[in-house]
Amino acid sequence: MILDTLPVTFDAQLMRYWNYDGGIAVSIQIAQRLEIFTIEGKCYQKLSIQPGEIRIQLPRGFYIFSIKNYRFKVVVI
Repeated sequence: MILDTLPVTFDAQLMRYWNYDGGIAVSIQIAQRLEIFTIEGKCYQKLSIQPGEIRIQLPRGFYIFSIKNYRFKVVVI
């Protein structure tokens, strides 16, 4: 379940993210650094995403995705 509206636009670049079975998929047009935090604020994972689509396996729970100065709330069920 995604808590924000899709797609998300920032800095004239388009990023999309959505649930898939067992995690979150992210599609981005320009290489970016993605940080994933638990709802408690602990850093869970840091990734350098290349243009295209990536699927990120995550345990069930609430997460905050951070790219540049943008934050997205995500729930994996």
